[in-house]
Amino acid sequence: MAGKRLSRDTAEAIADAYRAGQTMKQIAQDLQLHRTTISETLRREGVPKRQKGLTLGQAKQAEHLYATGDSLATIGRRLNVDATTIRNVLLRRGISLRDPMDVRADNCSPEGTL
Repeated sequence: MAGKRLSRDTAEAIADAYRAGQTMKQIAQDLQLHRTTISETLRREGVPKRQKGLTLGQAKQAEHLYATGDSLATIGRRLNVDATTIRNVLLRRGISLRDPMDVRADNCSPEGTL
């Protein structure tokens, strides 16, 4: 069953938000719409989609940040992508991922507690 068609104002607002740098995921959350609705609206509006994933420079930056202890989520926020994107990039680059439940040694007191 097809959903209700978006108004012209909403379609223009989606295109404007995307051009201003918001991600499809952010726009979908803000408007309480599905991400594919946002994607299709952008296609209908003739808005070119940004490169998916990371550039080589961003991948190297993600690798460096991860090696220095940043979390996948922190790196993702910094590079404006999802943590899963960071995870996939690091795995493709042959990086072993930390157990997310491990506590970093520098966050512990001398007794080994938080």
